[in-house]
Order: sequence, then C-alpha cells, then structure tokens
Amino acid sequence: MINRIIICIISLCFFSLFSCKKNTDYKSSSISEENKKIDTLEVIYYQDKKVKELFLSEYENEKNVKLFFYENGKLERKVLNFNSYPQNNYEYNQNGKLIHHWKEGDIGGCIATIGREVFWDDKGNISKEVVHTNSGESCSEKILIHEIKEYFSGTKKIKSIKNTRESYEGSNECPCGFWKEYDENEKIISQNTFTECSNTNISCEDDDIQNEKSSISDKWIGRYELNLIGKGNRTGNEYQIYLDISKDSIAYTAEGYQLYHKFLLTASDNGNELYLKYTKPMDDTNSWALEKTKDFGKITIKNGKYLWESPFLNTSYTDNKKIIYTISKKN
Repeated sequence: MINRIIICIISLCFFSLFSCKKNTDYKSSSISEENKKIDTLEVIYYQDKKVKELFLSEYENEKNVKLFFYENGKLERKVLNFNSYPQNNYEYNQNGKLIHHWKEGDIGGCIATIGREVFWDDKGNISKEVVHTNSGESCSEKILIHEIKEYFSGTKKIKSIKNTRESYEGSNECPCGFWKEYDENEKIISQNTFTECSNTNISCEDDDIQNEKSSISDKWIGRYELNLIGKGNRTGNEYQIYLDISKDSIAYTAEGYQLYHKFLLTASDNGNELYLKYTKPMDDTNSWALEKTKDFGKITIKNGKYLWESPFLNTSYTDNKKIIYTISKKN
C-alpha cells in the first residue's frame, strides 16, 4: 500500500514538472486569450501568420504597450507608453537579453531622445552610454547635445568620452566640448577641445578644434609606406598605403585594386607612440570600414623600427585579423 502511494506521488511530481515548464515564446506568455481579446488594439503578422507586432492597451501593469517579435517568436523590442511621451524603448537580442534602452520625450514641442541611453553587449556589460540634453527655446532653435561614453569590452573602464551637437531641424552631427581617449590603464592618450556645445552656430569647421596635446614631434615627420595583401573579400589583392606626416597634418592614402582612399587624420604624440584618428575625407573618397571604426591605431618606434597597429586596416583589408605592420619611413 505504501509503495503504491509513493508511486502516485512521484507520478504527480513528474506531471507537475513537465506541465509547468516555462516558455518565453509569445504563445505561452502571460497574456491570456481572454485578456488578449480585451487588451489588443492592433496585430500585425508575418507571412507565415506568426505575430510580428502587437499593440496592447495594457500589459504587465503598463499602458499602451507595443511589442515587436522576431520570426522565431522571441521578443525583439518593447515600447511602453507608445505614441505618448515620455516613451520607453527596450531592445533585446535573439537570446532574450536586453541590449539597448532609450527614452523619447517632449522637449518643448519637439520629440527627441532624452536622458540616458544605454547599450549592452551580449554578456550584459555596458558597452556605450549616451546622455542626451538640449538647449534653445523653439524647435527651430533647438540644439541636441550628446555626451557619449564608450567602454572597453567586458570592463567598466572608459575607452572614450565624446560630445557632439546637432540642430533639431537637421544638420551634421558636429564635435563639441571635450573629447578624450583612454588606454586600458585609464591613462589619457588623446585629448581635444572643440566649440562649446551650446553654441548656436552649428558647423563642423576645421578651425573649431583646438588641440590641447602637443604638436607632432619632428621625429615623426616624413612619408611612411606599407604594402599589404588583402584577406577576406580582398584576398589576393595588393594595396599600397601611404602616411604623409607634416608638422600640422597627416594624410592617409590607399591605392590598389578598385580602390582609392584619401583621408585627413589627427594625431596624439606620446613620445615613442603616435595615435591616429580619422578626421574627414579628402578627394571625395569614402570607405565602408569607417562605419565600423575610425580608429587608425598607433605607430610605435621599437628598436629603430616603425610598427603600426591599426583597427581600421584590420577591418578594411584583413577581415579583422589583428596584424602589427612594419612600415618603412621615407624622409
């Protein structure tokens, strides 16, 4: 008799375990069929009839919630207080981890991103945060100001701090205030100062910049040359890279198979290291790699040799394979 009772208890436990298995897909979410009918304002479907967008009058004690789903049924984005302000936006990756949060609000008759915007990597570490402020009265006078902090991967160490500004009615996003770059030991390796962010004259003129760092040392002045063989999409193609460094400017030139680039760079001289950053295009040239990084890396003098580590070159030419290039200097 006791054995029969034990068997019954075990059977009930197994039934409870498997019948209560948690599922994060939309179909088994906390929205009951009855509540879904009451709360649903709009539904948009994928071609295979899976839910793509769902607009609810109430969801998890929040009003006017819009949910966006991946095709596999996982939540892609959640918007709280949809079409009203302030509006909170949450973006998730395919594994259900939060990767982006931002808020939109009324800034005196205009709608813009406000407050603190945060980006996380797939491991839950903050990779970037942006603080949005503004100045000006009417929408036509509004200047949107962004303080951007980027962090080294997997750490809380700041990699860079940059400030930019743009007009609400549309302009280029221009540098303003101070810009600082740090190494992983939290040492400042580059520092620039631009026009005040609240300045109502929105422009990105070259003379806005005032470098706080020292000018380029004479030992760096000259032409540097590098021949490299591409990888990935550029496999087998040969390219010639030139750096022309003068006292007050640096020109980067690249030539090769179906390619011509010419960019103006800025530099920070730290003794035996020269840090390079993209500033603007020359000869109306551009590169898709600039959307990935504007970091042209650093040149180091070691045992009389010039060694160049460059995230831009790795992205553009070697399929992100990290390479330290030995470049020749022509005086």
